[in-house]
Amino acid sequence: MRRTAAPAPPIARTVFDIDEPTFLRARPDPRRGAAPTAFVTVMKGCDERCSFCIVPHTRGPERYRPSTEIVDEIRRLVAAGVREVTLLGQTVNSYRDPLQALAPALESDPCDSDESEFAALLRRIAEEVPDLARLRYTSPHPRHVTPSLIAAHRDLDVLARHVHLPVQSGSNRMLKRMIRRYTKEEYVERAAHLRAARPGLTLSTDIIVGFCGETDDDFQETLDLVRAVGFAGLFGFKYSRRPYTPAQKLADDVPEKTKSARLGALFALAEELQRTKLEALVGSTEQVLVEGESKAGSNKVTGRTERNEIVHIADEDGTSLVGEIVEVKIVRSFKHSLEGEITPRSQASRKPRPAGPARRRTLPLVATEP
Repeated sequence: MRRTAAPAPPIARTVFDIDEPTFLRARPDPRRGAAPTAFVTVMKGCDERCSFCIVPHTRGPERYRPSTEIVDEIRRLVAAGVREVTLLGQTVNSYRDPLQALAPALESDPCDSDESEFAALLRRIAEEVPDLARLRYTSPHPRHVTPSLIAAHRDLDVLARHVHLPVQSGSNRMLKRMIRRYTKEEYVERAAHLRAARPGLTLSTDIIVGFCGETDDDFQETLDLVRAVGFAGLFGFKYSRRPYTPAQKLADDVPEKTKSARLGALFALAEELQRTKLEALVGSTEQVLVEGESKAGSNKVTGRTERNEIVHIADEDGTSLVGEIVEVKIVRSFKHSLEGEITPRSQASRKPRPAGPARRRTLPLVATEP
């Protein structure tokens, strides 16, 4: 920030920047060029009050960036060579555009009952930055998977066919204790609507095991939900107490040994589901955005499909594929990824890449003033 530039003394912020929020912005390094992917912050803070979560205390209430700033940043990134952008926010789909509060009151659409304006932001990005190849967002809250957001997935080809949608538990009793404000039935219904809107869409999730009072039956309901939804991947965590959270008033009464056993069972199921999904993709043809060099071996690059599967691809020219979306035939599946070969059609359409240093996989983030 300009106020902390030399020779000014450092500034320690002791309150949340509610009135004049500042946001991290991704900027391409002109000496290295843009990476294929970038992250753009659209909001920060959280107005949810999940009983296990310390974020409202540490990051404050929700603050939103004006849509014009978000679109302008994405436009600059794409002009610099970025192919895919991920929108960031603690509950990203609760986004509200500050500019709407300043606009004259318009006649409301009786069909629009959404609490957020996130879908409108997605549509504006798609319309005003047509050269953007892929658009993702993380992490949404199931409570804000609204009809307009589902319709955006139906209508916007730029939206990747993958959503990370944290569920936390498959037990309604636990969801109520967690203050998640939806039921497992509502979660399953909204997941089904997303998949119906965009065929082939995959879901991943977050799950907490061993939350206060969780019984064997509660945990079994979580396993049942994982099977029913068929998550392509998940992040699992053992519950642990955090200061300043409502759950401190509850007894942390699930033994550590039980938490570990449940987490192991959850991961075993998740790996079984993922293995089945990856094996089923062998022989298919996928569009892969190449992001950088692969850790799987020399002369290989790695990228992701629209559904977020990781694919390793042989590339004799080193990193010449980085930044390209290539058609790949999947030839092998691994525990957490795939191996593919570039199809003859995609190989024939490749263009020579100018000589220069390999492009970085991510962009540096710097704090700037709005």
